[in-house]
Amino acid sequence: MQAEATSAFSPVPQSSAALLAAPIPWTDRHLGPENLKTLLLARLPAEPNGQDLLALFDRLKVRSVRQGDMIQGRVSARGRFSLTPAFWSITALVDPETDRLTSLSVQYRSNI
Repeated sequence: MQAEATSAFSPVPQSSAALLAAPIPWTDRHLGPENLKTLLLARLPAEPNGQDLLALFDRLKVRSVRQGDMIQGRVSARGRFSLTPAFWSITALVDPETDRLTSLSVQYRSNI
């Protein structure tokens, strides 16, 4: 009974399709680097490559640049009118021969 009540009022999407369709809450203060990494990886194919990540960044409106075997993305972690700028820094390393992602790291950066 309690599980039904919890799921009925939960603000979190209950299905994986709903989770993937929901926007990433970039500015949510409860979002941490590991949670954001999980949300990003869930939106990528099982064996993602650099092009997959760049396409995802494009869909999510993440500013990105590719330099050789590294892809860097950056997106604001604060609301539009925040006085203290902060952003998510996303760095991926790709295998130069296969273009497969070898690592993905997410960091929260603030100018405070």
